[in-house]
Amino acid sequence: MLHQIIYILFEYNLLKSKRIIINKYSSENNSFLSLSKIGTKPFLVTDELPTIEWSITNESKYIKEYKCFKAIGFFRGRKWEAWFTMFFPINVGPSKFQGLPGLIIEMNDESGKFLMQLERIASFNFNAEDLETAFLDQFSDSYKQVTLQEFVNLEKELVEGLEEGSE
Repeated sequence: MLHQIIYILFEYNLLKSKRIIINKYSSENNSFLSLSKIGTKPFLVTDELPTIEWSITNESKYIKEYKCFKAIGFFRGRKWEAWFTMFFPINVGPSKFQGLPGLIIEMNDESGKFLMQLERIASFNFNAEDLETAFLDQFSDSYKQVTLQEFVNLEKELVEGLEEGSE
């Protein structure tokens, strides 16, 4: 059985770390894989996807050529604004953000500290049974697989080390 897999490259920096997020949805588990780097060291980060309660507003605007609609949600103590398009009726977005009736094109938090914007969209067909094996085989030699909590701890250690080195 063929499934359409959509790779979404969101351009955003978090602690000077550029991320490429690949969301994988299945009825067996609600998890995602994230290709991330700390400095130049690559990681394959795994974690569970949360349920986010979204409130869709009446506001709309065009981002690139897509008509987008505004939604507000709360995640990890922050208020988030998402702009999604029904042009791509899939419920994915950057990082763990998902669950809206269309592709999330742009995300930002209330403080303005975080801004995530869609860079490009590419679509490929894969045999679902082979997808995870092929994906992991491609990166197993160069990427260390860690949980999200392990990755966050490694990022904190790096930032603390940089702060200590600058004193």
